[in-house]
Amino acid sequence: MPFLRVGAKLLIMSLGIVILLQEWGYDVSGLLAGIGIGGLALSLAAQDTLANLFGFIAIVSDRPFDVGEFIKTGDVEGTVEHVGLRSTRIRQLNQAVVYMPNNVIANSPTLNWSRLRKRFLDLRIGVEYETTHEQLRLMMERIRAYLKSQAKVDEKSVIVHVVDFRTQSIDIMIRAYVYITDWAAFTAEKEKYALTMLDIMKDLKIELSDTITDIRMITEDRPSRLERGIGDGSDD
Repeated sequence: MPFLRVGAKLLIMSLGIVILLQEWGYDVSGLLAGIGIGGLALSLAAQDTLANLFGFIAIVSDRPFDVGEFIKTGDVEGTVEHVGLRSTRIRQLNQAVVYMPNNVIANSPTLNWSRLRKRFLDLRIGVEYETTHEQLRLMMERIRAYLKSQAKVDEKSVIVHVVDFRTQSIDIMIRAYVYITDWAAFTAEKEKYALTMLDIMKDLKIELSDTITDIRMITEDRPSRLERGIGDGSDD
C-alpha cells in the first residue's frame, strides 16, 4: 500500500543518514531518539491500515460473502459491490453506498441472505370459540393437505395444530419450509397460501377471531428442530 511503502522508504533513508553521520563522528543519540519516536508514531498511524489488511485476508480466506451477494453486517444491509484491501463497498436498498472497513466486517457477525436454501413460513390463525371440533379438524386437515400438495413446500416440514386457547380465540399454528430463496417470489407464494387458507375457512364457515393473526416469515440456512420433525409449539 502507498502509505506503508512511503513510510518504509523514509525509515530506510533516515537510518542511512544516521549511519553516515555516525561514521563522520557526529553524536547521533538525539537523532536516534527522534527516529524512535517517529517510528512509534508511524506504527501507531499504520495500525488501522494493518487491521484492515488482516480483515481483507480473513474475508478472502473465510469467504462469508462474494461480490453480488446480499448481506447484513452490523447496521448495514445491502449488495456487496467490491472488496478492497482497506474496505468493502456495499450498496443499500435505498441505493446509498457504504464503505465498511474490513476489520469491522471481519469482527462482526455477517448474515448472508443470498445463501439461503429455503424460507420458513410461520403462520398463527385465531378462530372464534363458536367453531366446532369437527370444523377445526376439517380445517386443519385441508390446510395440511393443501400445503403438502404444493411443489415448493417441504412436505415433511408441514405442521398444522391447535397450540393455544386465548381469551378470545383458539390459536392454530401453521409452519412449513418453502424452497424459495428470493424474497419477492416467497412473498407472492405466501400470499397464495394465505388466500387459499381463507377460502378453506369460508367454505367451512369458520370465522377469524378479533385478535390479530400473526404471519411471519423466517429464514433458515441449516437444519433445525422443525426440519427434524420436532416442533416446540411455544408462543413467539
